[in-house]
Amino acid sequence: MPATANINTRSIQGEDLTAASDRLINSVLLNEGVVNTVGNSFLVAQQSSPNMTIKVGSGTAGDRAVVVGDTALQGTFIVEHQSTSVTVPVTTANASNPRVDIVVLRVYDNTFDSSGKDYSDVEVIAGSPAGSPSAPSTPASAIKLATISVAAGATTVVTANIADARTEFAVDSTASVRMDGPLTINPAGSAAIELGRVDGSSSTPVIDFHSGATAVDRDSRIIASGGTGSNTGGTLNIQAAAIQHNGVGVGTWSAWTPTLANMALGNGTITARYTQIGKTVHFTFYFILGSTSTVGASDPTVSLPVTGVLPTPHSPIGTVKFLDSGTIHNLGVVKMVSTTVFGFYVHKANSTYGVAQVLSNTIPFTWTTSDTISAIGTYEVA
Repeated sequence: MPATANINTRSIQGEDLTAASDRLINSVLLNEGVVNTVGNSFLVAQQSSPNMTIKVGSGTAGDRAVVVGDTALQGTFIVEHQSTSVTVPVTTANASNPRVDIVVLRVYDNTFDSSGKDYSDVEVIAGSPAGSPSAPSTPASAIKLATISVAAGATTVVTANIADARTEFAVDSTASVRMDGPLTINPAGSAAIELGRVDGSSSTPVIDFHSGATAVDRDSRIIASGGTGSNTGGTLNIQAAAIQHNGVGVGTWSAWTPTLANMALGNGTITARYTQIGKTVHFTFYFILGSTSTVGASDPTVSLPVTGVLPTPHSPIGTVKFLDSGTIHNLGVVKMVSTTVFGFYVHKANSTYGVAQVLSNTIPFTWTTSDTISAIGTYEVA
């Protein structure tokens, strides 16, 4: 008989289904294993004062595992550990030879195994002592939690003797799961979703999105590949006809209608376009003056397409060219006057170095019909 400890488990079942029916549904969706191995669920460990017993459990009630029954009709069991941990005895060591034991979570189901039992146990199944011992086989309707190396004449089991054998449970990779509502993951704290293999083998996980009327065609896809085994070491490939940020296409240029101050459009024309990529905006501004257009006497400004972060100090955010009716080109810089508007400085020759001077109705020349202001810029979004 194996060393055993009844851990007082219960079956987590739907109220409108029999337990047997519910287990058959589980068998379609779930592969066996321990739920939350990272959180030490069903962890096998030495006692605080080592002896010939072990303790099993995370230290918090509610450890769960999935155990597949021995036959298809038996289905798949969901087991819950209702104690913080359980103590299980280990068979006395052989005086002459070592052996290898296994620790298992085992489900008894009298209907199928005629055991006279209908509950779950954590058991230590002793191997056969030998000069080169091997572990015993895992019994039916059970999952292996650990192996224990029991030395000849040993009187204690310590951490060095225990090898973790738990595997994380998974949704059956051959099953298709449909959810008609939102999926909420750990709303009270931090959580993560991991896609791909965690067994040391490479994979190319994908997320497909279906928003069209067809049932099978994907509209867009996210593909991860080329991982190096380190955080952020892979490549993320987004496949879609267009990508938007807050309704604006990433990499797509859009028009905006700027507001002028100390400057009047009149019958002139303005072409203003921008693109936003994350927290960065790139823009172009092209103003052809008409006969009724004017440039003010003091610091004309133009509204930005998106509210920005004001550089400190007022650093240039772009360049500008002033064209005097197709004859003279003057250069300057674009300055952010506030988080919502930009203005212009004109490069002016000095005795040794060029200096910047604010644009006005006479600087760099007296403005008239067909003169142009052509600017480009880049800035950080607020």
